Amino acid sequence: HNKGMLPLRPGVKNLLLAGEDAVAARLGGYSGPGNQKVSIMQGLQAAMPNTQISYTAGYKRNSHALVTVPGKALGHLKNGVWQPGLEAAYYCNMELHGKPVVERADRTVNFRWTLYAPDEKLNRDFFAVRWAGYLQTDKTETVSLGLEGNDGYRLYLNDTLVIDRWDKQTFYTATVTRRLVANTRYRLKIEFKEPVGNAAVRLVWSKASGHNPALLRQQAVAAAKNADAVVVVAGIHEGEFQDRALLGLDFGQEELINALAATGKPVTVLLVGGSAITIPWLQKVQAVAMVWYPGEEGGHGVADVLTGKVNPAGRLPITFPVHEAQLPLSYWHLPTGRG
Repeated sequence: HNKGMLPLRPGVKNLLLAGEDAVAARLGGYSGPGNQKVSIMQGLQAAMPNTQISYTAGYKRNSHALVTVPGKALGHLKNGVWQPGLEAAYYCNMELHGKPVVERADRTVNFRWTLYAPDEKLNRDFFAVRWAGYLQTDKTETVSLGLEGNDGYRLYLNDTLVIDRWDKQTFYTATVTRRLVANTRYRLKIEFKEPVGNAAVRLVWSKASGHNPALLRQQAVAAAKNADAVVVVAGIHEGEFQDRALLGLDFGQEELINALAATGKPVTVLLVGGSAITIPWLQKVQAVAMVWYPGEEGGHGVADVLTGKVNPAGRLPITFPVHEAQLPLSYWHLPTGRG
């Protein structure tokens, strides 16, 4: 997609780069950390020494990053005495029926079982776990609280079911927003079942970070006013056990593209990722290029394309749908347990 924007003209004296992937130089799944990686911004700076290149984040990836609820925030009562962690009961069935075959205290809930069961008394498949106890925080704040995992899970807070994904399904993160009062104990119960294959479950939360997505977009729009052209480097988060049900850009990147396009400045969008991305904003921008994960020297390669040193040829090995409704988002397959 190119409305005459590329290659960048010599008259571009002030170029704005927006988006964390402009400086991140991500290498993609199953890659090491890389050696002397060249970001897209570094590549453009080397290729366009007479152009003033500025950078604005515009959004924050993982601005509300979910982390494992730490053991210090979890506890239970045993014989009236406060104990760290949650009481865990492991059952040799998926219905949580009968007497548990394993009872113990788990300091946190952050488990991934693949080749082995949680305990030698359990089968590797067809088991269930119930964790019970209390959640508390040392200061009053609003948090996103939830579970991530596969198979089936439920979360109860103060005896109220707040998350119910009990049917077996793909890996998913579900959260609810709650205001927690400092040093107040909230009754917590988690139920998880594992029918067959890999098992994963984690209790997560995200505390307020002070991050303001609207403010970051406003800063990007203000910076664009002084630019001759804008290049937005947007990307997706993907990987094993992280299948995407929605193919659009997340973390507010679509909102950023729309806001920058509305300034009237010529906008080029570079997409970083390894799979298809829906682009409902296509007609609002002047050029779009899929750069995939361009590698350690990717910054130089992308700069060569943007400046016209090489022709990208425009061949895509996969189809990019206009909307997810064009695709069969679910399909039946044998339960191999593989990710």
